[in-house]
Amino acid sequence: MKKNIFFLLFGFFNLFSAQNGYEISIKTKGIAKDVMYLKIFNGTVSDSYAVDSAKISGKTPVAKFVQKQKVLGGIYKLELKSNKSALNILVNNGAKISFNLEGNELLGLMAEQEPNIGFLTYERQSGNIEKKLELLKSVQKKYPSPTLDLYTKLEEKKNIKIPESLDERKKIQSNFLSDVDINDRRIQILPNSYQFLNKYFNILPIDNENYKIGVDRLLKGQNCDSKNYLFYLKWIFKNLEYYSQKGMNDAYKYTFNTYLNDMKCVNKNETFYNSIASKLSALEAVPLGSTIANTEMQKLDKTLVNLSDIYSKSKYTFVMFYDPECVHCQEEIPKVASYIASLRSSGVDIQSVAYLNTPDDKKWQSFVQEKGLENWINVKSKNNDRKYVEQLEISSNPNFLLLDSQGKVLLKKYNQQEIAKILMSLKN
Repeated sequence: MKKNIFFLLFGFFNLFSAQNGYEISIKTKGIAKDVMYLKIFNGTVSDSYAVDSAKISGKTPVAKFVQKQKVLGGIYKLELKSNKSALNILVNNGAKISFNLEGNELLGLMAEQEPNIGFLTYERQSGNIEKKLELLKSVQKKYPSPTLDLYTKLEEKKNIKIPESLDERKKIQSNFLSDVDINDRRIQILPNSYQFLNKYFNILPIDNENYKIGVDRLLKGQNCDSKNYLFYLKWIFKNLEYYSQKGMNDAYKYTFNTYLNDMKCVNKNETFYNSIASKLSALEAVPLGSTIANTEMQKLDKTLVNLSDIYSKSKYTFVMFYDPECVHCQEEIPKVASYIASLRSSGVDIQSVAYLNTPDDKKWQSFVQEKGLENWINVKSKNNDRKYVEQLEISSNPNFLLLDSQGKVLLKKYNQQEIAKILMSLKN
């Protein structure tokens, strides 16, 4: 059995202060050779981390996961390497759990003890959400535990129906958090925490004032030493970026200044603080809906061109700032180029500008050729003057802007879903 970076993942939780842990045993049949992973979630089903792994073969058909020190109970995920087959199980501190698996589809996993017998029945249930929730509540009622109680409560919350009446919505939001321990550390490793937060912030219509009310109710009275404080802040800032088309700069700035902008938070996670501060500066420098400042640029063939002369010639202009030495640029740019090409092929009137965001242009031409940017308008600052990108607060790479034919800033990130939404809304 291979032990992964369990201590590093959970060190900040201080989980190893007492004896208990867990023993998990899965008897397999019909699996010639594979690896099974035990994973935890990071607030959402789409983000999980391996904390342990076990090799399975004809000679060693039993996968075992043993942790001898105290753990934070949670909903863990079992996953097979060969086909990514996966299923969630309930793991409480001190649990001794055994399962049987015939074949290599984890949906066929059978538990030998409660509460996992009932929990796996719930996990496999499909179709009607209300019926599935009632099944979960039944399991929780019979076999209550801190983990199952919290998970069930978050499931109930995220499935609350939002009424039409604004007054009713206000009542629901004001009481939404009242029976939840928002500092329960399990929230960080449950698969439904993000959905719970998303429901909470969507009870009231998304605008700056309503969002600030939601932030206050969640974070007021806490600080960066609170157990889940940074977890919530990271989700909030990502969520505000998602809703950037709604002009959420005011809520972004308010959240930063009220809940992150102090030395306690700087000392707690300086990297996160600097990242949000940089994004806030960029938001204020070029707000969505504003007209981008014009600038004269030098093309790859050394001719000069104004940005306004480019965006005025098409309905949309996609601008990408990059550095050939940037690892993320090397990985992402071929995908971006392919997507923009697909938009053109589908008839979208869009130009693409690749802006060299570094004074070092030695690799400029070779990078353009290697990454499929030959059909883009390739430019850099005139005379390597950095004032323009500094004015736009374009300090990191890659960075993106979507402009209309008037130079109005429609989007400040690369997100295919958001781009498609903008194209469809303006088309209609």
